Amino acid sequence: MKTRTRIVLLILILFYIPSTVILGQQEQKPIQPSPLIADTLYRGEQEIFSPSRSAIYVELLGQGLLYSVNYDYRITDHLSLRAGFSTWTIPSIFGLVDGEISFTGFPIMLNYLTGEGSSHLELGAGIIPANASVTGREIFFGSDVSGSETLILGTATIGYRLQPRDGGFLFRVGLVPLLGSGGLKFSTGLSLGAAF
Repeated sequence: MKTRTRIVLLILILFYIPSTVILGQQEQKPIQPSPLIADTLYRGEQEIFSPSRSAIYVELLGQGLLYSVNYDYRITDHLSLRAGFSTWTIPSIFGLVDGEISFTGFPIMLNYLTGEGSSHLELGAGIIPANASVTGREIFFGSDVSGSETLILGTATIGYRLQPRDGGFLFRVGLVPLLGSGGLKFSTGLSLGAAF
């Protein structure tokens, strides 16, 4: 038993010492941070600040139809990915049904931002997986009316975004086309939030 232990230790020592000598002689290269992760980038002696990468904001109207809460991540200086959530229930406003309309949606968008400073033209495209339902009574004959539909809406954004490069107050306003089975509809969106 002792002989086996000595042989194993001798083999480990024989492989360990040469590997540390060989690896110790290799030139160590500094690790370069990824531009997607690093807060600042360096070119020579000049420090160049990358924009604040994350933003959280509430959008009134827009892709949530009434409102949505959103997280936006800047993939590069000019591209951002947005994911949002919206859920609401309102009384029916159609006059023929006394009941409620409910909506739950998840806006997912890819946005292109122009410009180098804080002000940007924002052009985006994406989808809104959603569920819409109506429940209530038809007012003329008193029959129950209910239905639910799962749908995917196409959407876009053409607007203005104010997002300071070092973070802070975020403001967005824009035209929001929505494409569904009922055709193309237009809305507007107004967003307030914070970039960090």
